[in-house]
Amino acid sequence: MFRILDQQVISEHLSIWTFAAAEIARAARAGQFVILRLDENGERLPFTLCDWDVEQGTITLVIAERGRSTQEMRQRFRVGDVIRDLSGPLGRPSLIDHFGEVLLVGEGAAAGGLLPQARALRARGNGVRMLLGFDRARDVFWEERLRALSDEVTITTRDGERGLAIPLDEALAGRLEIDRPDRVIVLGGNHTLRACAERTRAFDLPTIVSLKTIMVDGAGQCGSCRVRVGDETRFACLEGPEFDAHAIDFEELEQRQHRFASQEATASEELERRCRMKTMLFEEDRHHIHKIREVAPRAYRPVERPVRERLNDFAEVESTYRWADALAEAQRCLQCARPSCVSGCPAGVDIPGFIRHLLVCNVDAARDTIQEAHPFPAICGRVCPQESQCEAHCIVGRKVDPVAIGRLERFVGDTAPARRSRVTEQPGRVAIVGAGPAGLACAEDLARRGFDVTVFEALHAAGGLLRTGIPSFVMPPTILEREIESLRALGAEIRLNTVIGRTRTIPQLLQADGFDAVFVGAGASHPVLPGIPGENARQVYTANELLTRVNLMGSDEFPFRGTPLVLGEAVVILGGGNTAIDCARVARRLGVPTVYCVYRRSRKEAPARPVELERAHDEGIQFRWLESPDQILTTESGDVAGIRLLPMRLGEPDPRGRRRPLPSGDSPRTLTCSAVILALGSRGHTLWHEAIPGLAIREPGRPIVDAATQATSWPGLFAGGDAATGPATVVRALAAGRRAAAGIADWLERRTWPPTAPESAVSSRNASPEPTCERCGRPRLEDEEAWCCGDTELGWRCLGCGKRSEGFAFPYGFCPSCGGELELLEAKTGLTEAGDAIREALELGLGAVAFFEQAARETGDLTVRMLLERLADRERRHVATLERRYHVSAVEAAPISTERVALHAGVAPPDGDAAALLELAIRLEIEARDHFRHRSTEHPDASATAVLYRELAAEEQDHVHQLETELARLREGQPGLW
Repeated sequence: MFRILDQQVISEHLSIWTFAAAEIARAARAGQFVILRLDENGERLPFTLCDWDVEQGTITLVIAERGRSTQEMRQRFRVGDVIRDLSGPLGRPSLIDHFGEVLLVGEGAAAGGLLPQARALRARGNGVRMLLGFDRARDVFWEERLRALSDEVTITTRDGERGLAIPLDEALAGRLEIDRPDRVIVLGGNHTLRACAERTRAFDLPTIVSLKTIMVDGAGQCGSCRVRVGDETRFACLEGPEFDAHAIDFEELEQRQHRFASQEATASEELERRCRMKTMLFEEDRHHIHKIREVAPRAYRPVERPVRERLNDFAEVESTYRWADALAEAQRCLQCARPSCVSGCPAGVDIPGFIRHLLVCNVDAARDTIQEAHPFPAICGRVCPQESQCEAHCIVGRKVDPVAIGRLERFVGDTAPARRSRVTEQPGRVAIVGAGPAGLACAEDLARRGFDVTVFEALHAAGGLLRTGIPSFVMPPTILEREIESLRALGAEIRLNTVIGRTRTIPQLLQADGFDAVFVGAGASHPVLPGIPGENARQVYTANELLTRVNLMGSDEFPFRGTPLVLGEAVVILGGGNTAIDCARVARRLGVPTVYCVYRRSRKEAPARPVELERAHDEGIQFRWLESPDQILTTESGDVAGIRLLPMRLGEPDPRGRRRPLPSGDSPRTLTCSAVILALGSRGHTLWHEAIPGLAIREPGRPIVDAATQATSWPGLFAGGDAATGPATVVRALAAGRRAAAGIADWLERRTWPPTAPESAVSSRNASPEPTCERCGRPRLEDEEAWCCGDTELGWRCLGCGKRSEGFAFPYGFCPSCGGELELLEAKTGLTEAGDAIREALELGLGAVAFFEQAARETGDLTVRMLLERLADRERRHVATLERRYHVSAVEAAPISTERVALHAGVAPPDGDAAALLELAIRLEIEARDHFRHRSTEHPDASATAVLYRELAAEEQDHVHQLETELARLREGQPGLW
């Protein structure tokens, strides 16, 4: 490390820096340079050594701001800061001999390099004169020091306020006419070097120039600094930087020097933008830094590995954002004054705060902001369901795609790994039961506070669900290992292969073993079984068993590793959550050609993340919705032969708001399969608290805990995560672990039960009121006018069967009973012109969902079916956007036959033909586009209703382009793009 000892500002673009660099000072000679790098992302910058002090162990550089790196250097670093990388001295020293009279010519910051030249030349008995050129009078520096080493000093300035008001090379020519020296040495920019060389060439004067070439390593390895001198190519970093000026090919040098001109300009613009952003966000404390209509409508998606490639291994599917992507996505954030996204984060991450730091490229500060709420951004950025938490509350998401908060968090976690240190040393021993997310978060907080922490883990590796339950293509194990090693570095001990409840009990930990407090984060991993015949057949696995065998025990590498796994040719996964999807995708990577995922509700009710459902579709998983297992069929030897499924329908909502699955009455269906995976959920086990008399429990495996501190009814015992709440998300477990750490710290300090925890800043942020719609009370945009249809109730009558229906919109305006056309009877609260446009948009969106879903059922082509299912999912997301934006609740998109849709469009039925299905879809989208375009002309051009119709028409045009592209690729035999 090289500490900055002094910074002397000469002008707004020129400064003198002194560094502690004793080794460089001892070896430095006139004419040499050093290479400096600001940080791990910075370029290597060459600077001429302008002065050094061997006794003080210092070197001095004169730095001119000319590009992004030098501008950033001046803005970021202050006296006392350290530069990690500073290497030198580099280059050959100047040839110092007795020449006679020497004229030293220096331009701008390069004039600082004349100081050691003059000192060395004078020591050899040479006469020294100087000619110095600066842009402005205020740029002049070291004048007295240079005069003390020179017989004469002449100064030129471009602004004419000091000395001669002429270019430096003209002043040189004038000097040579009067007095010809024996040697000329020139330091400056390449343009000045070339101009001065031409002046001295006319007088046939020996002239040496110190070249400013682009360098990468400065140690002779890259060859970037090469220059043609005479008939040879020379390398400035090894054989220079000084060469015979009259032998240099300056034309070629100039061309090479401008290789990166446009990129440097872009970098300077980016730095200027960052400075403006820093002023707005941190000095002016600005919010709502732009309008939502200025936000890019689509979130930036990182690169995903192709399906064929990723099915061959367990490597991660999605890449982390690049810097450019992260900055572009961060700029979509409005920086709301009252951010609703924070209330959607169970851990209370200051989301606008960490994005604010990203906007000025301070990723370390972004990491620190996240870690005020939880310690594992790289993990949560990968596994948290942000689309139903923080991103679901994002204000931007009510108009366009929400800000990709999860991907930004992952970028921060991957780019700036945690820097943890013990803050204080505090008395107290704490036992943590379970090395899962809740236990690790609690241990990390307590260890950082200085407590003596021991983590007990039942398995042979730490991580809990993060280790056993999440495939490596979702979260690489190296991410988890990094966090666990950071915890050990804080002083926490992790004892593996220790089953609390068997090896030791909780009372033993608190009494015989001398722990002052115990936190239980043992999870809820006891599998739930369906209770159907055949569930104990030989090839029936629970999700926990399958994932543990692969993630922890290497079944994907059997027989080279010792844990076998038999799946066969066709596997059925029971369940619709993230774990079920993980199991299905694991089975495909293990080589199973046919994988079914069976769920008793519809896709809309499936709790799995939409992005994981989409990837599973891409990877060939076959989904069977609205079917429930009735019996697992077996052979006489007990092997799985198939599964019998009952068709279901959706009834009224259950207490959680999901519609209940009920038998439809249709005949059971049978699937032939060779293995079944049960992914139906899990619950807590009672092993850890069986020996705790009087512990208050909610149900077997779930103790009653205080919501603020995670304290149980037993003094000194805390519990959190899935062990206390039942299965939940990773971020909720992390938040519980941190609450428990605060409660434990209070208990160890005051020894009063129950403990208390101070209200955090996060809680106060979450309590900030959110703007709501005055009509319906739903959240609304703070700075945008929005159409609300939340309280509009419409009545309809079918022109075919005569049945009455109520609802805002129906697929293509068809009757949900017979498929006939609906007639609007009444609008109980009135329907505005804009509301009519929104209703029509929903009708078309719901119709497209129903059409694509039915078309997918009818086609016999697997590739086309997957494409149609993705199109249905796209339309489903479009409907969800309309619901969110205009405060409406759409009805379920009931099935519609493609024949009925074709009749409505006035074309022949497609009869399952893939191309015909897509042609029909394109026709429907074109009709919708033309309808909205026509409707926009029925209203004043500047009216809000006309604008709304034009927006809807533009969306339909986008759909037309996408479908036409897919049809063209289908006809060419190419795979679809999405």
